[in-house]
Amino acid sequence: MTLHLLADDDSVLHKLPNRGSGVLVSCGDIADSIILQASQALGCAEILAVKGNHDSGGAFPLPIVDLHLITHTIAGVRFGGFNGS
Repeated sequence: MTLHLLADDDSVLHKLPNRGSGVLVSCGDIADSIILQASQALGCAEILAVKGNHDSGGAFPLPIVDLHLITHTIAGVRFGGFNGS
C-alpha cells in the first residue's frame, strides 16, 4: 500500500509526485476540492481525512472518509483520527 499525506498547504497540487498512490490521507487545513483533485491526480482508490482548525465544520463530500473519532481499515491497516483544534 502506498500512502500520500497532505496537510496545511492548498498549493499542494503543484507539488504532487509523478507516481500514483493507493491511499490519500489529509490531516487537515486543506480545502475539500483540493483533496479531491489531488486524489484524482494520484489515482487514489481511498481518500481518508480529518478537518483541521481552519476548515469548515461541514461534512466531507463523497468519496472522502471522515476519520474523526472512527477507524477505517484498508488491507489490514487501521486508520483513525480526530479533528484539529
